[in-house]
Amino acid sequence: MNNLCLRVLSVFFRNQKQGICVAESFRHSFKLKNISPKFSAVQKLEEIKFLASVKLTSMLQKRNISSNSDDDKQKDKPKPSPMLMNFTPVLYPSLMLCIKNWILAKFIIQPYLDTDFRMKDFNNGAKQALVIVASYLSKGDFQALKGLVADDAIAEIKGNFPSLTVQEREDLRVNLSDIGTTIPYQIGIIFDDSNQKRFAEITVTYHIIKGMEDMKVPGKVKPEHIQKNIRICNYRFIREYTKGIQSDWIINRLGHFKLCHF
Repeated sequence: MNNLCLRVLSVFFRNQKQGICVAESFRHSFKLKNISPKFSAVQKLEEIKFLASVKLTSMLQKRNISSNSDDDKQKDKPKPSPMLMNFTPVLYPSLMLCIKNWILAKFIIQPYLDTDFRMKDFNNGAKQALVIVASYLSKGDFQALKGLVADDAIAEIKGNFPSLTVQEREDLRVNLSDIGTTIPYQIGIIFDDSNQKRFAEITVTYHIIKGMEDMKVPGKVKPEHIQKNIRICNYRFIREYTKGIQSDWIINRLGHFKLCHF
């Protein structure tokens, strides 16, 4: 009996170091030894208690390993930064939304609101606006945002800005070379019959990779770093087209996001 216990203990501690479940190996060890039926009832009871304790220890060990693994995953998962404005971020439009956007731009905005409107020109201007506004945001220069961002949007951003860390504020900055795609997510036309006012509203989603120029050099950036440098920006532009009023595009909603926001 003592030799059997020593054999079982040696198997237990060897498997424990390897971090594997050992209940089946103990059961197999007992079967191979062909325990003598001449053992007393007390001896058999002790064996049962011993095997039960081994199985319980193994289960607890396995649960602990699993728990630690889950904790590590949660630690490794990046936490989303605080939002500048409270709205649901978007990645890209659906096919139906793309078709609707094209119809509104081609058959409503161009012929009735702005004959000089071209989506390509708007996208180029939206890129420049993102770079300029993001630079002011990173420095917390809210005075410089006036005329580029609507006053009520500035007030909301200003209230949320203190919750950002120094690094999160710096991450708001965007270089023109880092912008991968600029996609019109949604175009809206607003008609107010009560005062005959007309507005066009375009939400743009930008797909950005920080340090994209460095990534063009083979071997300079590791693939696992690319995902951490991906940013998604949503900017909504609005312009008044009421007859007799000249106005420019202005941003009335904006947000800078990481993939963990989605």
